Amino acid sequence: MKHFLVVVVLLIAVVGIGATGCNQKKEAAPQPTASADPAAEFKAEYKKAKETAKKWQDNATLERVYRVYNGTISSEEPQPVIFAFSSLAEATKVYQVTVPRDGEPRTEKKQKQDFEILFNPLSDDVLAITPDDALQKAEDAGGKTFREQHLAGYRVLQQLASSGKYPAQWLVRYDTGDASKLRLEIYLNAKTGEVETKREKRL
Repeated sequence: MKHFLVVVVLLIAVVGIGATGCNQKKEAAPQPTASADPAAEFKAEYKKAKETAKKWQDNATLERVYRVYNGTISSEEPQPVIFAFSSLAEATKVYQVTVPRDGEPRTEKKQKQDFEILFNPLSDDVLAITPDDALQKAEDAGGKTFREQHLAGYRVLQQLASSGKYPAQWLVRYDTGDASKLRLEIYLNAKTGEVETKREKRL
């Protein structure tokens, strides 16, 4: 009888250890983080860029978000997104902030170009669509086909801006680098990502 009790006690101890081990594994499981959410990551980049721009001028306002691809679009090495700010304190200047995925923001103050004079300030609520989402929607709307027809060379500009009387839109502009001199422009609603305008022209 004593021998039987010893066996039962040992079995209970083993089961208890096994259960404890399972609980430890569950607690150690990786939890989702904000970096796994592209929209949250994009807004975090903007927040960091805005904080950096405020050190330049306290009344700095966002006027443009953009990036450029030359000759290739790679998801493995995406081009950095540039946040461009303006300030009435230096009306002829634009303050650009690039936020790398790892590392400190890089800044550059440049002379404002003619087309930038027409830009309106952007509010935070127009950052609903990430640059990657905007690019993918443009690719699906004909951008990819356009690129594949001009593999000898192309340049892609992505730009979020509001100009003149027009509301904020993502522009994805494809320019060929060959003799065709063609341009494809795809405009997307900044809040929904829906294609609003699409046109092709010869330069």
